[in-house]
Amino acid sequence: MGWAVERYDVVVVGSGIVGLLVAYELSKRGVSVAVVDENLEPGFGVSKGHAGVIHVIQPPFSSLKSVLAIHGNRLYDILVRELGVRYRRLKALLVAGSAIQLAILPLLYIILKLLYETRGFKVSIVSGRELRDLEPNVGGWAAIAVDGYAVVDSFDLVYKLYEACRSLGVVFHLGTRVTGVKVSQDRVDIETTRGPLKASFLVNAAGLNSDYIASQTGFKVRVEGRRGSMLVFDRLQVRNIVAPLVLLERRGTKGGGVIPTTWGHTIWGPNLDSDISKGDRGVYHEDVAVLLRRFGGVIRVKGRIIKAYAGVRPTSDKGDFVIAYSPTSRRVVNVAGIDSPGLTAAPAIAVMVLDMLRKAGLKLGLK
Repeated sequence: MGWAVERYDVVVVGSGIVGLLVAYELSKRGVSVAVVDENLEPGFGVSKGHAGVIHVIQPPFSSLKSVLAIHGNRLYDILVRELGVRYRRLKALLVAGSAIQLAILPLLYIILKLLYETRGFKVSIVSGRELRDLEPNVGGWAAIAVDGYAVVDSFDLVYKLYEACRSLGVVFHLGTRVTGVKVSQDRVDIETTRGPLKASFLVNAAGLNSDYIASQTGFKVRVEGRRGSMLVFDRLQVRNIVAPLVLLERRGTKGGGVIPTTWGHTIWGPNLDSDISKGDRGVYHEDVAVLLRRFGGVIRVKGRIIKAYAGVRPTSDKGDFVIAYSPTSRRVVNVAGIDSPGLTAAPAIAVMVLDMLRKAGLKLGLK
């Protein structure tokens, strides 16, 4: 059964972290918003597969994703305080586990120091003895420490954003798939499996399906699924995020790490597997073997594995975040290819989208 057709100021397609943040920031400014998602629960697409890390380092350093990650990182302290979300600031330790890695450590230190200390993130070298004092469970010759990282309970974040949006009047149409979009001079008509919706503006934050929604308005982008598997241990193994230094050389990913969670467990991962089905969230024997081999060399295992899960990153053919108006109309803003570090960048993406909507004619009130 459909609903009575209402017109909203903005319809957001997608109830992941980005879609929820866009809806949250719009509704705080007096904008009428509806959120449409084919899943029955908010955050049940890409956002359910996060490792919960708020990043600092993101190559390539001139990319949009790198710029937005830095901005988003700074916005998280305000956001989690507003919402009451579980969250903790910590360091990332990039560990040199061999003589070759130790040899390249000073050069990498200089590069990171030049790039990030000017942006307010302290970068330092940690000796082997200092590393053992910081992380008794970690082995290595030395490490680079980067301040400004954080871990957040991303499930708590989704839930608190959803509840905040509902309290601000956002209407959710969950279990509802968009089947077509038509843009006219004064509105956007959205066809769904439960009936039509009308809006003055549309924000396409549909994650793995963002390329399909974009194509409905003449915007061409290809989004591929890249699966990252993670292992969850039942005990804390580290106080900070720990990653082998060699992982920075891998293309297409920062390489994951050993991650302490806000609820007292430890995550190893993610790895990266490309060229998969967008719906493939399986964890396979070879994934587990890769993770155990990759991180087992730098950390002493404590506890037991209680869970393995996978997330799928929506990676664009542009190799970067794609945030742009549709070519036929500025009434449609496409947010596509938001892979890692999308969780980190999400608050900054929302700011960017609101600015684009304002420039396109949407009237925004004060917070």
